[in-house]
Amino acid sequence: MKFSTDQRGAVLAEFALVLMPLLFTFFGFVQYAQLATADLYVRHAAICAARAAAVMQDDNNPGDHSPQQSGSEAAAEQAMGKWARSGLLGVPSVSISGGGTGGEFVTATVTVPVTCRVPLGNMMACKGASTSLSHTARFPAQGARYEE
Repeated sequence: MKFSTDQRGAVLAEFALVLMPLLFTFFGFVQYAQLATADLYVRHAAICAARAAAVMQDDNNPGDHSPQQSGSEAAAEQAMGKWARSGLLGVPSVSISGGGTGGEFVTATVTVPVTCRVPLGNMMACKGASTSLSHTARFPAQGARYEE
């Protein structure tokens, strides 16, 4: 009957029961914080890409290889800074629409793959090893024509 009255080891058993949910919660919060910060960087990249597209627009050079497209991609990648170089954010995909000289808006959509690296936290926040973030920004067209 000594086992029923012996309380030694009860704290260890309770700690073992509480440890896993506590770790999942902590690492989940860490992963959510990284995703929220990456989301801010992608939003900033979309604004920079829209600004670059509005300033660099050239109606004589449409298509995927125009200075507007390549300049917007470079602006988006540069706006993500150290997050892109660390490997957490992938190469941005930029799509541009609108523009022209009629005072319309230029719209840039930036989509970036995100790598979730926090153990246990990626199960909660990312539902796997990676996800993608996407943001859209609009900027007034700057394409004024000057004629002599």
